[in-house]
Amino acid sequence: MILLCGIPSETPLRLTADRLKSLAAPFLIFNQREFGDSEIAFEVANGRISGELRIKKRTYSLETFRAVYSRMMDDRHLPELATEPPASPLRTYCRSFHDTLTRWMEIAPAKVINRCAPMATNSSKPYQTQLVCEAGFLIPETLITNDPELVREFCTRYGQVIYKSISATRSIVQTMEEKDFERLERIRWCPTQF
Repeated sequence: MILLCGIPSETPLRLTADRLKSLAAPFLIFNQREFGDSEIAFEVANGRISGELRIKKRTYSLETFRAVYSRMMDDRHLPELATEPPASPLRTYCRSFHDTLTRWMEIAPAKVINRCAPMATNSSKPYQTQLVCEAGFLIPETLITNDPELVREFCTRYGQVIYKSISATRSIVQTMEEKDFERLERIRWCPTQF
């Protein structure tokens, strides 16, 4: 069986589920937003990993999952936690559940797409850029700064410029437009990649 983890309405997970259905492949979706009605536990003994995942009223042996596709969002930002105080029991349970699920995915013998360790470079876009360059790919001139004047000079020199965050948070790459120059002062508190 294949385990899909994330928000089912998001395009990548939805498309994957649709494709698995068309292939009549057995799969299960863990909807992150339903963490409160789920449990996971596992142990490692004598080189074997065993455990269970309960989603709603059904329990699955972790050993039955031969593949996992993880497309989870940062659980701290789930809508179900929006009104929860920082140390609420619900937030604590959510973090504990996701931490255990992630730890299992890191060591599971199943084929796991998007294990955390190999994706660690995603936490730093500048580091990713260096790795891409070291692998022999061409990269455009890049400026990472919190100085608006340097951005203006960069845009004058290169004309069309794109920008994105440098953090691990997903961001949408955008082209610099006139309206962006009006709010350029904001980068003083948020270094940005151009």
